[in-house]
Amino acid sequence: MVKILRFSLIMVLAFTAAQQLGAQCNLPFPPGTGPQGCQNAPLFCSEADFDGYCSTTSASGVGICPGPFCGSCENYHWFSFIAGSSTITLTITPSNCVGQPNGTGLQAQMYATSNCSTFTAVSNCESPASNTPITVTGTNLVIGQVYYLMIDGWAGDICDYVIDVIQGIGNVPPPIIPGPITGVINVCPGATIPYSVPPGVGISNYDWSLTPAIGSISGDGTNNVNITFNSAGTAQLCVTPSNACETGPTICKLIISTPIPPQFNFITFCLGDTWTCQGQTFTNPGQQVFHYNSWLGCDSVITCIATAIPPIVTPPLQAVICQGGSYNFAGQTFNQTGGYPVTLTAANGCDSVVTLILLVMQANAVIQPPRYWGVAVEPPLCSTGQPLRRPLPRPTRCWPIRGRDRES
Repeated sequence: MVKILRFSLIMVLAFTAAQQLGAQCNLPFPPGTGPQGCQNAPLFCSEADFDGYCSTTSASGVGICPGPFCGSCENYHWFSFIAGSSTITLTITPSNCVGQPNGTGLQAQMYATSNCSTFTAVSNCESPASNTPITVTGTNLVIGQVYYLMIDGWAGDICDYVIDVIQGIGNVPPPIIPGPITGVINVCPGATIPYSVPPGVGISNYDWSLTPAIGSISGDGTNNVNITFNSAGTAQLCVTPSNACETGPTICKLIISTPIPPQFNFITFCLGDTWTCQGQTFTNPGQQVFHYNSWLGCDSVITCIATAIPPIVTPPLQAVICQGGSYNFAGQTFNQTGGYPVTLTAANGCDSVVTLILLVMQANAVIQPPRYWGVAVEPPLCSTGQPLRRPLPRPTRCWPIRGRDRES
């Protein structure tokens, strides 16, 4: 009877110790198990939380078995953690495995995934089929990125286990963008403009915003985006860095979106001539519109408005000259009766046609006999200055001329 009581007491003490040990495991979060094990994997942001973590596999079932894997999946546990260095080393030590004959132990591997559907192995795969510690090392990791650890019982074995962080988890520097936003400030509706920030250590996400939303952002989540502006206005372009464990300070840049104003070119030309606009030649007055894309990709409109200057009508110029004379006009000499159109340049630069009407007078000599008798007519004078009397003394000869007589 005493032996029975002593055995019962030992069993109670062992069960109580096991409960106390179990109560200290699965902290601060239980592992992700079952068909949604990856999706429900707890995230560890510090080495202190993950180092020494303990749990026990069970007949929990599985969902997708990631590949490549060095075994089959029966009852996996999932964990996620943030990389604090490019190399992470973990040791998983199993105990109290129930597999036969001596406990078949655990198997484990690290993965990168963004959707828990497709996986990329980032470490070695360990599956010793024995109740012995296993070590997995992930390499070429990105600081600040989240990676996953899968632990599975070999052939579904049920084991207690402890995880020791050898190196690389947590202690990620704050996600700070190490420079300003680059990209143009003055834009126009219709333009698609790239903007970027320098990448920062420990940043896994760049959250961009444009307030007010005068454009749409493509490439959000990365440090390089394109913004297509669809309206005018002034806005703040901001980006906030973060990783799965921490959010960093936001930086911003002022953006001004202004439509390109239309350009008007006013042109005057002489009627009958041609005029040019934007490298094209036209003959008729009117309006011509040209559409262009600026270097930003915005529409630019240039309008040319042409007005024709009508010809200047000038009255004819009349002139009279004597036969044998000449008339100079506009640098030309004329000496015949007729009409002569001459093209001149007016003050406005256009042609002005002036017609010269020239009349040449013919010379006709007429000798009219004097009327000495009759009504008062002064007698002609001779060269002596004396009035001519009839009869004239010989040998004097006189010819009546206007004003004076000419004596021979």
